[in-house]
Amino acid sequence: MKKEKSASCDMAAVLGNGPMPITIGGVPVGMVQAKEFSTGSFGWGFNGPVCIPLVGGGIAECQVGVNVTVKHSKPQDKAA
Repeated sequence: MKKEKSASCDMAAVLGNGPMPITIGGVPVGMVQAKEFSTGSFGWGFNGPVCIPLVGGGIAECQVGVNVTVKHSKPQDKAA
């Protein structure tokens, strides 16, 4: 029989951690917010436009999507 793995924390701990800043290449781009994903897993997510400064000048206008999922946080089907 396969041993079930469990998440290292619960949703309450994730919510208690609050929003967290994210950076790309040392540039702050936004805040990931605690959330429950459509699969039932939980973690943090961010989706939005960002401007990344380029070496030598100029900017790159980008769209960033980040999901940070707590491993094994998806609810297990007990009927199996």
